[in-house]
Amino acid sequence: MISAFTDLQGQYLAYIATYTKLHRRPPAEADLQEYFRVSPPAVHRMIVVLTERGLIRRRPGEPRSIEVLVPPDRLRPCAELIKTPATRYYVPAFGGPQVQRSSCRRAAVRDRTRTLAPQDPEP
Repeated sequence: MISAFTDLQGQYLAYIATYTKLHRRPPAEADLQEYFRVSPPAVHRMIVVLTERGLIRRRPGEPRSIEVLVPPDRLRPCAELIKTPATRYYVPAFGGPQVQRSSCRRAAVRDRTRTLAPQDPEP
């Protein structure tokens, strides 16, 4: 029987389901760590908790074997995953990480502000 889950657990479940649908394979724990910006032990603990509560199933010793057992209609819809040059798959859904600007973009803005600065009058 599938038990109720917290908002954070729902975010993990929605991400796993969406990632699996888009990439045709479940996410690795490293993907979860990168998306939620938490430590590896925090991701592993969440996976263990979700498994113990019967919300996901894993095959021991097999990587990327997470299977969501919650029906899709019980999950909050997850925004479409965005791929940008600066980041891999960040989505600003559920209060998750915002898409970052690339360092090239910041450098271009910084250079443009330098050229737009008032010039000293020539003597």
